[in-house]
Amino acid sequence: MRSLTVLDSDLADFVSNDYLGLAASEEIASVTQEILQKYNLQYVNGSKGSRLLAGHSAFAADLETYLANFYEGEAALVCNSGYTANTSLLGAIPQRSDALVYDESIHASLKEGARLSFAERISFKHNNLEHLERRLQALEKPAIIVVESLYSMDGDFANLPEIARLANEYNAALIVDEAHTTGIAGQEGKGLSIESGIQTNCLARVYTYGKGPGSHGAVIIGDKVMVDYLVNNARPFIYTTALPPHSLANIWAATLVFSRSNEARQQLNLNIATFVTCNAGKGNLDSPIQFVMVGSPVKAKELASRCQAQGFAVKAVVAPTVPAGMEGLRIIIHSYNTHTQIERLCKLLNTEEQ
Repeated sequence: MRSLTVLDSDLADFVSNDYLGLAASEEIASVTQEILQKYNLQYVNGSKGSRLLAGHSAFAADLETYLANFYEGEAALVCNSGYTANTSLLGAIPQRSDALVYDESIHASLKEGARLSFAERISFKHNNLEHLERRLQALEKPAIIVVESLYSMDGDFANLPEIARLANEYNAALIVDEAHTTGIAGQEGKGLSIESGIQTNCLARVYTYGKGPGSHGAVIIGDKVMVDYLVNNARPFIYTTALPPHSLANIWAATLVFSRSNEARQQLNLNIATFVTCNAGKGNLDSPIQFVMVGSPVKAKELASRCQAQGFAVKAVVAPTVPAGMEGLRIIIHSYNTHTQIERLCKLLNTEEQ
């Protein structure tokens, strides 16, 4: 049974997705106000409707132009959340004659979007490119490959260059969800697709703002034809009240700030390396998401409670969020975690294992 809990703000944060510590950034707040003032929107509280009715504006159009340029794409479509972006994209683009070939570990929002489409749905084993290729070889219809750049539970990265190669070889389209790499991967935090040089191989890329950028909302990047198609056919986008001006300005400001947050990204990488070293070399070396396997929902919750009692904000992840028998602690490393905090947490985790 899930329940809502409020974590003590005095606990050392090893649970949030605020990788760079930007959720409480005074700089983002200040830049947001500057942008609103520039467009004379500082006193506008609501968007007044969906984008196709009263909710669109020159400001929103300018933001999408900026984001398309920043993420090196032709066009952009801002959505209210990563969940809305993914359900809009996968619910509208795949046709009845297509096959969606997706990594079994993709986010629930992508799976939900896939169910909204009429396409055939085929999963492949997590990060198993041989299995992906066998799936593609067996198809006699157009395929759309769906992956994440960084997986939210496993904490491992997709091999995007090889996936793009397979997409090209089998004439498949490619969609990449950059939710957990937005702001933290690549030059200026532009994500793993651009860092890997495969952005032009993608039908669509999704960047979300509720994690590394410390904001909210999301943007779909693709060509203009695809964006126009989504505006006409993506039901989660069409029938949702548009984001208010403050949220749009916050997305713009967050992008400006994280694009120049090189020091925070460097510190994040140092902290990740510290955690892996202190945790006896176990974990994903380059990933802020570290999963500590426990294998029992009861034991995972007990361990999380003991960590909280020792001053650490961590939570257990249990079925159905992860498969039964795969329960554990999802540890998130941030740029603002101290060396001492990381060492103490690792000592506690290793003591519990013994």
